[in-house]
Amino acid sequence: MHRLVADASRRTQGGCPTRGPRRLGALACAAVATAGLVGCERRSVPSPYMLLAGRIESIQSDKSQFVLRPAEPDDAAGESLLVTCFLPGDAEVYIDDRLALADELRGGDEIEVLGYADADPRSERFVVAFANIRRGAVVREGSPRAPSTPNP
Repeated sequence: MHRLVADASRRTQGGCPTRGPRRLGALACAAVATAGLVGCERRSVPSPYMLLAGRIESIQSDKSQFVLRPAEPDDAAGESLLVTCFLPGDAEVYIDDRLALADELRGGDEIEVLGYADADPRSERFVVAFANIRRGAVVREGSPRAPSTPNP
């Protein structure tokens, strides 16, 4: 009789775990997995990069945004729609082929921007990765220049 009691006490002290905690752990893992799959929504696929050209209508430097009127009309009546453009901190801005700060943008500048439509449906804006502005004559290195003094 003592032998049966000793075997029973050995099983409950640390030999084999009971089924209750094992089932509870499996049930908790299943609940977490289900909540993760159902509760999280997938991010939408990013839009492809597009090139827009036009004129800057207005600038909101506190929001790092500007409004662009595309050069090509968007609708059948020939009206150009306005596009809100966002300049993130890593966007490259060039003015006359020189790297510039976003603060140097001016209303009325002719601009070409490369970027993508924001994937967030709540904000209809164009995220700019690269911007190029032409303001004046560009002198490139290696281009022929007029001599400063006439040669005898």
